[in-house]
Amino acid sequence: MQYSEVFSLTRRYQDGRFRGAHIMEIELKLLCDATAIPAIAKHKLLQQFSESTPKQSRVTSIYFDTPDSFLRQHGLGLRVRKIGRKWVQTLKGGGSAASGLHRREEWELPLAGKRPDLSMLQSVVGAKSEVGKLLGAPHLSERLDPIFTTDFKRIAWPLKLPSGQKIECALDVGKLTQGTKKELISELELELKSGDACGLFELAQQLMATVSFRLGHLSKAARGYALCEPVSVIPVVNATDVSLSPEILVAQAGRSIFESCFNQIHGNETGVTQGHAMESIHQMRVGLRRLRSAIGLFGKTSYFPDPLMDELRWITSELGGSRDWKILAFETLAEVAAVCPSLEHSIVDIGALQKAAIAMAADHRQRASAAVQSERYARMALALGGWQHCDKWFPSVSSTETEDGHDLDSPLKEWVKPRLTALFLKLAKRANRLSKAPAERRHRARIAAKKLRYTIEFFRTLYPKRETSEFISKLKELQDALGWLNDAAVADAHLNALADRTPELAASAQFVRGWLAGRADNAIHVLAKAWKRFRSASLPWKA
Repeated sequence: MQYSEVFSLTRRYQDGRFRGAHIMEIELKLLCDATAIPAIAKHKLLQQFSESTPKQSRVTSIYFDTPDSFLRQHGLGLRVRKIGRKWVQTLKGGGSAASGLHRREEWELPLAGKRPDLSMLQSVVGAKSEVGKLLGAPHLSERLDPIFTTDFKRIAWPLKLPSGQKIECALDVGKLTQGTKKELISELELELKSGDACGLFELAQQLMATVSFRLGHLSKAARGYALCEPVSVIPVVNATDVSLSPEILVAQAGRSIFESCFNQIHGNETGVTQGHAMESIHQMRVGLRRLRSAIGLFGKTSYFPDPLMDELRWITSELGGSRDWKILAFETLAEVAAVCPSLEHSIVDIGALQKAAIAMAADHRQRASAAVQSERYARMALALGGWQHCDKWFPSVSSTETEDGHDLDSPLKEWVKPRLTALFLKLAKRANRLSKAPAERRHRARIAAKKLRYTIEFFRTLYPKRETSEFISKLKELQDALGWLNDAAVADAHLNALADRTPELAASAQFVRGWLAGRADNAIHVLAKAWKRFRSASLPWKA
């Protein structure tokens, strides 16, 4: 993606003096330990690419909002920053974060003092714009109060990479303060000044070869608000429909699908690292599986490195344990307790078993959080970002034909049709006579059903809405039936592990394992009916 597509800059002058700027801020934020600061400050890459001597400054910022967080509720952040003897007010809004890359609109104006001037900001933003109207809300200026501050020392290098991109590299070390609460700041920001975003990822990966970093998912403002409201709910990001038209070309469709997967994965990172809801972990894992399905779908037309695919499998696995234990604790064991109340005074103690499973779910939730905050994950995310932003997904080829004989510039609809058919036939083969199939073949049928569902959902806007919805509904019913049997098999293994680890739970675990085995016959009957209904569904892409 070229910088000109995402970057805009407006500077305003009056009487020859600077009066304000509007930019799209694009940056990577890398967190580091204090022990790494000397190595960063002397890093040979920063010396090699720097266009001038690095500038050192002390930066003090005061963040403002109303008591009811009016600005934050509307996706805005307002700060007044002192650099040397000068005061500057900055308003940030909107934006996104993916693969560690942060994009935000930014409006900046000089100030005479440390109190924000909303009327001046409106003159830059535009009084009739959506943001301008928010700034003009009645009595907003009088209601603004300081809510937290940041105070840090900054070393900034103006860099020019061999590929031409200009980047400001800023090392910030200090603290964030809200009342009596404090949080240390130790991070490296790579902000794109000109060129394409590919350079940010290439530089970050080169720096990580010798210095340990973690991805910074939150801005300083978001971290400050978290100190104010540490129990705030973090939204869960679900998969959204990819809007594709029949005339769209294969390469364009591929980019849109990959973007959708990235948005779901990275959109749930903060929920995994900062939140307590399991749903963020589940949806991030769904995003990873969708991405792997998309890579398989476009495997002949796009290049995806095998080592990076191994890393996707690793993080998917790290996220999976918490879901499995959660299902055992809050679904399977809860159901057993509900249908078998007479066990209350027997040697079978479902409550104790459930507590043990809940503890295991919590442990795995912490493990998932640690994985997403790890250096290994940061390397993987930066590699994904490089693959995405450096146009490596559809590399140039010597001819217009791809390996499987399909033109990347051909309409999407005909390209998709044989692939959906192949996925459907693979599921049909694996699902044949499922009621008598061993668990391993049912597992392979479940994976085939999942891939088919992800793929038809990628392309659902190409086909009639009614037929497509009916097909997906029946496919989901089949998935649910296969999923219950898979969850029962995983639960059986976990119960066995709990019994081995805690002998006093052995009788309870054995009882639940027997209960699951007794449910299996009925579950297989449900599976057979779901398969029969699915086979009766019309194939949307055949219409």
